[in-house]
Formats: sequence, C-alpha cells, structure tokens
Amino acid sequence: MKPARLVIAAAQMKFRAAIADNVSWIAEAIHSSAKAGADVILFPECAPRTGLPAGSLEGNADCLQTPTPATLRQTMTPSVQRTTCQLLVGIGLLTAVSRSSAGAPRITLDQDTVRSVSEHLDARVSLRQPAFVSLGVDSLGLNEWGANSMRPPAPVFPPFLMRCETNPALALEYSHSDQTTAHPAGWRIEVAERRIALLSRWSEAEKPEALVLEFDPHRCHVTLLGLFNEDGSIRLPAVLHFPDQGSFRVTADGGGDSALGYDARRAGEGFIKVTFPSATPARPRIEYRWEVAAIHPKSSHARGLCERRLSGPGGQWHEQ
Repeated sequence: MKPARLVIAAAQMKFRAAIADNVSWIAEAIHSSAKAGADVILFPECAPRTGLPAGSLEGNADCLQTPTPATLRQTMTPSVQRTTCQLLVGIGLLTAVSRSSAGAPRITLDQDTVRSVSEHLDARVSLRQPAFVSLGVDSLGLNEWGANSMRPPAPVFPPFLMRCETNPALALEYSHSDQTTAHPAGWRIEVAERRIALLSRWSEAEKPEALVLEFDPHRCHVTLLGLFNEDGSIRLPAVLHFPDQGSFRVTADGGGDSALGYDARRAGEGFIKVTFPSATPARPRIEYRWEVAAIHPKSSHARGLCERRLSGPGGQWHEQ
C-alpha cells in the first residue's frame, strides 16, 4: 500500500498596490502549484491586501487596508474551486517603520498595533478594532513615560476593516463595511505630536459603539476631572489626568451637551473606565479632541520646579 503523502507549496510574493493585482497573481500561483502536484499552498498573511509602497510607512500618505476572513474567502475561493488545492492564509500584518522628521512622531507598525511616539505622547493603537492598547503622556515634553496603566481591549472577531494613514499624522479608520465612500467609518483615531482626536460618525451600515478606555488603578490612578451630571457622567470640557505623567484637556465638537462616562473602583483588581459615547442618529457626528496640557501656575519658576521634580529621585512630579 502506497503511504499517504501531502505536498505543500509555499508562495512568496510582493504585495501590489491594488488588491485586484494581488488576486490575479495568487490565482496564477494556485494553478501552477496544483499543476505541479501540490495539495496545499501557503500564502503570506492577508495575501490579497493592499500593499505598502516602497519605503514602508515612510514619506507621503501611505496606507494599509486589512481584509477580514470574509473578504479573504470572497477574493480567493473562486481560484481554489477550479483546482484540487487547499489554501492556507494567515490573518496578520507586516512590520514597518516610519522615519519621522525633527519634532514629528515616530511611527512603528507591528502585527496587531501601530505605535506613535513623540516628545509628549506614546500611544499604541489596535489595528483590529477602535481601541488603545497603551497610552503615556509627558506634559513637559521630556520623553519621560510612566508605566502603562491601560488594560488591553477584549479581542474582537472578525476584526474591523481598517485604513491607516501616516501623513501628516497617524490616522486610523475602522469600518464594518467596505463601502467607505457611501458610509464613512464609524470611528477615526488620530494621534499627532501633542494631541489625539477621536471622530465618530453614524450610518446605518456602521452603527458605531462607544469607545471605552480601561485603566489599572494600581499602576496609575488616571482621573477624569470635571463637573458631574446627575447620571454620573462628566461634562466637557474636562481634564484627563495621569498622575506623575501629565494631563489632557478634553473637548468635543458636534453640537449638544457632550459628556463622558466615568466609573472607578479600587477594591480587588480595581478598574477605571472612561467612556467616549459614539455618534447616534440624533447626533450623527461627534469629535473628541485631547490636547496635552501642563497644569501649573503661570510662571517660568513654577515650570522649572516641575522639571526639577521630574528629573530628581524617582523621576516623579505633581502638577499644581
């Protein structure tokens, strides 16, 4: 009896600028591999995706679009059905680095996150859903980050369709639908040198949900400072304060009375949750703006005291 045998082909490919060009190359590779006797063909992660131009994220408005499993099946199944090959393709992303100009954030991209680092901000954003994975702030702009106090978001499947831009600042758009021209992305996250913007837009195709930040109070007791409403929410403008690091002044644009959800508990593992409500049919667009703020008496002497405290033993300082 002839022993069973499995022939596996591995395809190495250069990503083209358009998904259609990738699919065409993949179809040709599937047929040639099947003709050569392959039972299984393995392609790189997210093989039909849009490729990054030469230079990775460096330079102009380069972008990356990530397909969902449904998109992978839709684009690759017809070619597979015409052969006896089985297809293997991973869900992942390549690694890339953006070389920043003087004063501009440095951007690095790995499998699941993209990171933007400047003198004031160190933000790592998820590529699979509208969420922050880590966040650090230095109001004095001295590149002094405390321990990351943000808890990672719960996994989602399938991941959102995502579009990433790096010029003039890091910007990510998240959608459930690929009809972005007819239906704007439900969430857009922008990270610049000393500001963050969160834009939510309502559509029947998207119906975005609230964006929730959760912090570990035992690492850093992040606090939202502002005026409380009767329902426990906090009106904007408000201050999002990171002890021993710095603060953000948070405002909103989009009409109506804007407020953020805020809840905290110290007992046990504890938690701190800050909720940014999403757009709704009644309020189809809302933008939250975070501006890095150094809060202290208005004098160069006070700032000098803060800087000396920051560079002293323990590297800690307190805004006044």
